[in-house]
Amino acid sequence: MTRKKGGGRGGRGGHGKFRQKRSKEEWEAMKRENPDLAKQADYKLAPKQNAEFETYYQGIGIVPEEEWDTFMTSLRKPLPTTFRITGSRNQAQELLKIIKGQYFSKFMSRGDGHPTLEPKSLPWYPDELAWQIDFTKKEIKNDQNLKRLHRFLMSETESGNISRQEAVSMIPPLLLEIEPHHKILDMCAAPGSKTAQLIEMLHNDENILVPEGFVVANDRDNKRCYLMTHQVKRIQSPNCMIINHDARVLPNMATSDDENPQFVKYDRVLCDVPCSGDGTIRKNPDIWKRWNVNGALNLHGVQKKVLQRGLELLAVGGRLVYSTCSLNPVEDEAVILTLIKQCEGAIELVDVSDKLTGLKYSKGTYSWKVRSRDGTWYETKEQAPEHFNNKWETSIYPPIILEAQDAKLERCIRVLPHQQNTGAFFIAVLQKTKELPWNTKVEKTAEQVIKQRIDPEEAKKLQSEYEHFTFNFTCNRGRTSYAKCNLCNTMCSARNDFTNHLSGRRHKASLEKLELETEKKIKTEADEDGDVKMETKQESVDNENKEGNGTVTSGTTDDGNTELNGNHVNVKTEPGTSVSIKEEVDTASDEPPAKRSRPNNDGEIQVRFTGHREDPFYFCAKNDPIWPSIKNFYGIADTFNIQQVMYRNMKRILYYVSEPVRNLVINNTDRVKFINLGVKCFSNAPSPLVPDCDFRLSQDGLLAIQGHIEGRRVLLQKQDVITILSNENPFICKLTSKCQGDVYALDPGSCLFHFKPSESDPEPNVEIVFCGWRGKTSVRSFVSKDERSHYLRICGVELSDIQSEVQKKKEARDDDEPGPSGTETPMLVPSGDEAELEQWNKVTDVPRGLEVDDTEDSRLSFPPVPVDNDDKNNDDDDNSDGGGNNGAEAADG
Repeated sequence: MTRKKGGGRGGRGGHGKFRQKRSKEEWEAMKRENPDLAKQADYKLAPKQNAEFETYYQGIGIVPEEEWDTFMTSLRKPLPTTFRITGSRNQAQELLKIIKGQYFSKFMSRGDGHPTLEPKSLPWYPDELAWQIDFTKKEIKNDQNLKRLHRFLMSETESGNISRQEAVSMIPPLLLEIEPHHKILDMCAAPGSKTAQLIEMLHNDENILVPEGFVVANDRDNKRCYLMTHQVKRIQSPNCMIINHDARVLPNMATSDDENPQFVKYDRVLCDVPCSGDGTIRKNPDIWKRWNVNGALNLHGVQKKVLQRGLELLAVGGRLVYSTCSLNPVEDEAVILTLIKQCEGAIELVDVSDKLTGLKYSKGTYSWKVRSRDGTWYETKEQAPEHFNNKWETSIYPPIILEAQDAKLERCIRVLPHQQNTGAFFIAVLQKTKELPWNTKVEKTAEQVIKQRIDPEEAKKLQSEYEHFTFNFTCNRGRTSYAKCNLCNTMCSARNDFTNHLSGRRHKASLEKLELETEKKIKTEADEDGDVKMETKQESVDNENKEGNGTVTSGTTDDGNTELNGNHVNVKTEPGTSVSIKEEVDTASDEPPAKRSRPNNDGEIQVRFTGHREDPFYFCAKNDPIWPSIKNFYGIADTFNIQQVMYRNMKRILYYVSEPVRNLVINNTDRVKFINLGVKCFSNAPSPLVPDCDFRLSQDGLLAIQGHIEGRRVLLQKQDVITILSNENPFICKLTSKCQGDVYALDPGSCLFHFKPSESDPEPNVEIVFCGWRGKTSVRSFVSKDERSHYLRICGVELSDIQSEVQKKKEARDDDEPGPSGTETPMLVPSGDEAELEQWNKVTDVPRGLEVDDTEDSRLSFPPVPVDNDDKNNDDDDNSDGGGNNGAEAADG
């Protein structure tokens, strides 16, 4: 196959993948010849105005007239920078001290003529863990004086200790009032900032390493699920699972695989529905030019269905928070009011005015108007023309005042941008007081809701009426369905499924096809010649003669009684007797070869999933052969449940999940599409130095399992933490004497480093746990660059300062006259003896990906240990432990 000229991916002219590449010198020459090439394009943002937007919101009256100008001015300004410190980490208060002391105080007190930085703690967020800086992200990034602050925010965000999140987006999770035992559902979770906040709150009790509760994060968009995986992975929680479904028809999750299982009812549900997004107009200026009134009208029905499904999955007594980033009452109060009326007293709005002290907001509105694209206003369904009502749902119109008062719509919260320099947001908190009216007639069990049985007498009657159905059909696993269509091979779980299938196009098409085949068969039989008929008749006579000898070859008897038993036919020859005859039974289906869903072994139609095909989740068994070596090497306690350890396609990376998450995955693999769950706790990295165990610890899941690890633990002092994390491969003799004894007592291999504050070493006042490697003469950490920076920062040291000073010393050494180098190991480490220091200087340039012991081995004529790069090529969504440590963790030799 020949490629056409200029037919590359870039289209005509060979642009894109096949365009000509020019060197830097060629570009410089071109710019000298044509100065216009050197000029930057004058990119102009679209004007921040939309007459239809202003007319609509000024007309519905959600903003007081005297505040309108301030409101519009705020919308045209960019958003300030906001972030929160993750409250689930025990380092949160220590990090807060560092932020206040080393960053905010420095920039607030400077008098260099630059704009003054005035960070403000969000008054309604607990424990001063959320902050706002009245600088945009772009200003912080480009200001040289704020570059240190920018690096700090980026580093701590990557390590999971800070989340950069819009202020109003933090409100819904706060109002859920989460406890460690709660079962939580996030229905529309991507991109994952609120999900991360939910997980943090679930882990708020530091004394509980693995809570009883869990978070189910769902999103319809398959690609956004993978983006959410990266966001949630920073929190390092074994209590979260990400699934990929349409929230309007989110499947039930069974708690067991019994014939009559119960389904999960959630204690807390976050329903942050898809919306028109005009509340985010400050950070998404493109909304100005594409906003129109139809956006809200289009989404109103979707929002109702998502909220309804959320209420169905909510347990009685549970709490649901409905939120949108929209200003429009059609997406806000109209949706809430519709569901309150449908639920007939089963749900109620909760007053949360005392939960957000310091937050300025407006109460929910009682009245609004609906506007068409041609500019006509409607306040009731009767005012609107028929074609308008046929196009949009009638629940978009405002209620009468008495209905709004009974529903207590004033308990809703609408945050406006000009009130506290934020984005716009709507929040409503609902509590379920009893079962929903459409669910009260039946018990919440699989037998009565999903797999309905029919009375035997009624089943006989239906069987005679509908010959192509089998009623009370029991599959191989013992589950009974209402009926099975033998034509379409379709399971009907309940009566309404049977009724819908009976009147459906698929069943009607199968019937038509069967009738055509029957007519064709009758016509074929009628056209048979007489010889064939005579031959058939003669065979019949022969069979009658053979009956006298007691041999039966036919399945037909005088009374017509015939029984089928597997591949045998039991024919009753006399009352009370039968003869078994081996016979080839045609097991092929009589149904026409029409397109249909493929049934599983139980005869049930499998759920079809969209998006990428996921590798299955496998859980280790109690007697798994890989476990004894891991357990003995690390001294893991018997309390650790190996059945909570999971892998995907190969036992190369082992993940840890909580017990409730494991049970849900095992019992719902056929009905739920799981994208990601668990935290990485062990990685396969064989080393000739460690013949007893091929698996090393992983930092991702260390906090979840470290309570079960009794061996391979080294207690550190603060100076040891700084030594190990600020150096690439410090020699063991560089550590404090007590730490040296603990390290020398261990055989080479992966280990756990643990700092505990004490009377002699009180600072920092938090525990620090990280994994590393004990080599033959040195140690090293196996954590990402950002996490190293975080731990060092907690200890009062900045990794960037260490790197800068090392670089200065290196430059100074290069300027000196040639000779043996006397450079100390990277700064802030105890000095060793001169002989070892000289040896260290010879291998200063060893890359991060290789163990110092490897270099020593090469000088001692030992073969070098190969670096295992499989971890970087893992096609799971889990990569290596950090961007700054790629390959280092695999180099365990």
